[in-house]
Amino acid sequence: MPTQKLKSFPKNRFITATGIVVPIAWDVQGNPIRTALSTNDEREYMIDRRSRKGKEVATLLREQVQVGGILNNKGSILVKDYACIEY
Repeated sequence: MPTQKLKSFPKNRFITATGIVVPIAWDVQGNPIRTALSTNDEREYMIDRRSRKGKEVATLLREQVQVGGILNNKGSILVKDYACIEY
């Protein structure tokens, strides 16, 4: 029986994605410790917080942002630039 892959992400490519920053993991006090960008097409990209801009984006909970960065093979984005979107 063939193995089925759930998600397929090309290795280390630059993408631009627009969505809402949402928490995906919390500490024991209920504070978010991991965040993701949830897009309109129901994709969710974990935000890599190792860069300064990644840390900044991670604090913008429930804000709509456009993120440009490098998508790794696990589906997380190393943020290179971002912009808040206001309607």
